[in-house]
Amino acid sequence: MSLDRVDDVSIVDKPREFRMSQQWQDQWLFFTGFHSSLERRVTPAFDFHDNTVSLNDAEQNIVIKQQDNFDAISKEGYKFENFYESSHPYIEMHVVRKAFLTFNRKANYEWLRDRAKAGVKDYKEATERLAEFSEHLDLPEISMPAFDESLVTPFVKETYEVVQEWLDERYDHVTKVVKKLPTKILVIEPRSQRMILGSSDGSTTVKHKTVEAYFCGDLLNKLSNICKTHDIESIYNRARAGVEGIKRTFEKEE
Repeated sequence: MSLDRVDDVSIVDKPREFRMSQQWQDQWLFFTGFHSSLERRVTPAFDFHDNTVSLNDAEQNIVIKQQDNFDAISKEGYKFENFYESSHPYIEMHVVRKAFLTFNRKANYEWLRDRAKAGVKDYKEATERLAEFSEHLDLPEISMPAFDESLVTPFVKETYEVVQEWLDERYDHVTKVVKKLPTKILVIEPRSQRMILGSSDGSTTVKHKTVEAYFCGDLLNKLSNICKTHDIESIYNRARAGVEGIKRTFEKEE
């Protein structure tokens, strides 16, 4: 065999600059936005005996009276990022479902295509059912476009899988059956937004509310891992900075 043979061989220049396609950039932006939106809506939950939650006497009294009716306590205005080490993250089901729907509509090509495919199927069945009424209806054919593999990004695909799994473990959307009950959290409103009403015996009533939410630490961890794995721009920047640091430190001018 000749070593000079180059049949069926193409020479491609290696990229000289980092680049992402517009489609990749857009989908990554939707992914990070979805991830951030969930983190912002997390309710940090604490054990009733946890001293992390700052309570005055009136608030402590309501906690003592209500603790048998709730599973955990929180305080409105608390951000999970400020209590990451001492609290557990919980989130309401409707918050995840709404954010997930928006994410799929904006970024998930396969999800959108499946919905479109189902719509085309329903339309085709309807046209066949109404074929005898052609004098009343002009029903043009609608064909699905070919599947475009380039529009499928790994981080969107993985995000869909982990979020759908999290939802399915808690609620069966088909049978409408709740698989896991939510945690009941007593949320004390902060002083600036709280109404304290004096009673005839001199006691006070603290305004509070109930939040029924699900533990989401597992979901947040999986989304964070997806982000770390596929944040290629950050990985590239760290690698480039490391190489540039070696050059600045050890390569001498001749």
